[in-house]
Amino acid sequence: MRRGAAARPVVVALLALGTLAACSDDSPDKGEATLKVDGVATVVRQDGDREKVTRRTDMRIGDAVTLVSGSGTLDLGGGASLVLREGLGDRADSKVVMGPVPALEAGDVLATTDDQMVLSADGTRLRIVAGSVRASRSTGMGVAAYDGDVELDSAGQQRTVPALREMSVPALGRPPAAPRPLDYNPS
Repeated sequence: MRRGAAARPVVVALLALGTLAACSDDSPDKGEATLKVDGVATVVRQDGDREKVTRRTDMRIGDAVTLVSGSGTLDLGGGASLVLREGLGDRADSKVVMGPVPALEAGDVLATTDDQMVLSADGTRLRIVAGSVRASRSTGMGVAAYDGDVELDSAGQQRTVPALREMSVPALGRPPAAPRPLDYNPS
């Protein structure tokens, strides 16, 4: 009996260490993110539950977020993030559906990565390499490369959009032959 009692603290200590080790990696898994909001976002979970988010929540595969007011950031881990915003003027609110490849469903996002990340918009796949890129989704999709490069694949039609260039894809599989210089808007 005395032997069992002595072993209990060791088992409890090992369980505590295992729990700490499991909690030490706060980075989201592939297809997941941590959403931080400065305003209001609506999250529709994969099971259909809706929730209003004003601070922070974890996003899982299949969850959709729409930024209703203000701005928000989806931290994808590994130095990659998507910044969402409420719609400006006639632009729609940012809406993203989480998955192994996050999908921009409406509005604009600012995608930033230290290495590389993949994002889809209107069926077009964007591989973003080391930098910041704005992706837009309304009628068709658009991409503006700030200091990163983009490898675009729209139904097998591949294009490269280097830094300080942009491209609009009016329909899936119909990208223009070449990107154009980034159009600067001071407002």
